[in-house]
Amino acid sequence: MKLTGDFHMSKSIEDELDSTNKFNEHLEKMSSKIWGRPLRLKKYQLYVAKEILGALKSHNFIVVSMPTGSGKTLIEELIAFHAVNQGFNRVLVLEPVRFLCDQMYRKQWSVVFGEIVGKEYEGRCDDFLNSTKRIVISTPQTSLKCASTLPETTSFNFIIIDEVHHAFGNKYYRELIKTLRPKLVIGFTALLPSDKLLSGLDYIEILGSLKLLHYDFKKLKEIDPDFQPPLAVVDIYDSEFDEDEEEVYHKLMRNDLLIQEQLNAFLLRTLVSYGRKAFCESSERIIGRKLTGEAWPGGLCRSPKYSHKVRTLLHVLETYDALGRLGRLSIAYTTRKATAYEAYEAVERQASSGAIEVLTGNMSREERLDLVDRLSKGKVLLLVSTRVGEEGIDLPEAWLLVMLDIVKSPLRFYQRIGRLIRIG
Repeated sequence: MKLTGDFHMSKSIEDELDSTNKFNEHLEKMSSKIWGRPLRLKKYQLYVAKEILGALKSHNFIVVSMPTGSGKTLIEELIAFHAVNQGFNRVLVLEPVRFLCDQMYRKQWSVVFGEIVGKEYEGRCDDFLNSTKRIVISTPQTSLKCASTLPETTSFNFIIIDEVHHAFGNKYYRELIKTLRPKLVIGFTALLPSDKLLSGLDYIEILGSLKLLHYDFKKLKEIDPDFQPPLAVVDIYDSEFDEDEEEVYHKLMRNDLLIQEQLNAFLLRTLVSYGRKAFCESSERIIGRKLTGEAWPGGLCRSPKYSHKVRTLLHVLETYDALGRLGRLSIAYTTRKATAYEAYEAVERQASSGAIEVLTGNMSREERLDLVDRLSKGKVLLLVSTRVGEEGIDLPEAWLLVMLDIVKSPLRFYQRIGRLIRIG
């Protein structure tokens, strides 16, 4: 898409207010043209953007924490707009994985910026070397590979890092920052745990002190009285074992399998957290052919019954009539692929053909793009997702969210919840 003449590479912007106003005008024009409806930044987004632009005057390293679904990408685009207009050489936008890189380029950045934005995650470095691509979307791994080929005159001196929590303690991000030596780095995340901050000393040595801007729902409400924090009803369901599962559970509690204590504890957690399919997969891999007779829980693994977690999922879906109407997406999260495929198989038997999908890291790029398209068109009733769906792909808002296991990581938990509380 070619940008119109209204998008000038001018260096005459004098303050952040001018940047926000100009970006809003441009966003409204391009969104009306592409999506058929005008889109403007909300009051709280404008406030956050102005605070970021103000912080740029005194800090070279800024991290912005905002709730999942509150529109961080639009703010990232405004910051990139400001950087280009302020005469920064080029802007590099980093996504943690290739698919998210491709999705954000097609869905967001190319729509707003047209031909001046490029993408680089295949490793050819074409857009990296093309100085007309003032903004490039890439992964840290590919960027590091391409950075050594860049002449100084076409290098990137402004970096925006999406999902910046990945950068702390990560060698690819660290080496990239050392190689490019940008003037400014701004990162965005839904949550930045304190232990992550402690691993960011390398960046502080290169960029100077870190400025952390934190906005939770309460703060956004204070900024914008018209802001309506998303509301959700929370319910807790017990997943009860059947007799076979109960028997194996007690064997594991007593360690009747006579295996190493750590392996026994792992299998116990697997059975409780992920169900019989995941348990049987792990136990076969670890001890399957070493045990015989009464000790081996073969009866459980040969049974066609669904696990306690999947039985409860079916009950929840029935209770909320989640499979009754297209256009109302439900998402079920689980950490294990075996549990995801088990849930997919069980639910597919009750729903219309093609309305149930499973998302794992085994999917190809083309399969994920097709899935995103079906999700955006409201053709999916239930998405059963593994960890890749927590942040490796931009999912639409869910009407119902089911967690088949509870993750210890507060960041992963927050990202899951974010699928239910996105702000349109």
